[in-house]
This record gives sequence, C-alpha cells and structure tokens, in this order.
Amino acid sequence: MAGDAINHFARLLTRVDTPASAINIGGPESVSVRRVAESFGERWGIEPVFEGTESDYALYVNCDQAAAELGNPVVPIERMVDWVADWVENEMPLYGKPSKFQIRDGIF
Repeated sequence: MAGDAINHFARLLTRVDTPASAINIGGPESVSVRRVAESFGERWGIEPVFEGTESDYALYVNCDQAAAELGNPVVPIERMVDWVADWVENEMPLYGKPSKFQIRDGIF
C-alpha cells in the first residue's frame, strides 16, 4: 500500500497541539545510506562506490511514538527500493530535490 507517510500525516492532523510537538514518522527498522545504496547496487549489478568514511556515531530517529499511535508503515524498505529503482529504470521525472543525507547538523 502506497502513501504511508501521507496516511500518517493526515491522521496526525487530528492530534495537533499548541504549542506544536514533534513526532517522527518512519518504519521500525534502522536503515543506513550504505544499506540502501547496496540494495540498488544489487538490483543493477554494480558495486556502489563510497567516498570518505562513515562517522563513528549515527543520527537516529526514534519513531516509537508514531508507531504507538498510528502503527508501523505498511510498505517495507525493500519494496520502496524496488519502486524507486523501477521509477529510475523507466526514466520517470526526477524533481532535483536532494535528500541531504550527508548533512549531520540537523540544518537542512
């Protein structure tokens, strides 16, 4: 089922507060940029090339509150990788919106 993020966002609109409170939305598993790159590499038969070295610490988002209130997303990460790969393989439009995965200070 597509639209997990939109589904959760819409359902959270019924829980708005003043002042606002943050809630992180995501899946139950930890997913690294390396893991996702390796998944794409496996699909396309290429070895990803990484620059630099990974940090000694990870930035981790805790989605426990969203999971408790809304349940976990329905779409697993592997299926999302497949969908993105299909999108790229079929030369669908790209919107030039960088992920900024390399940013570590929280300022995007």
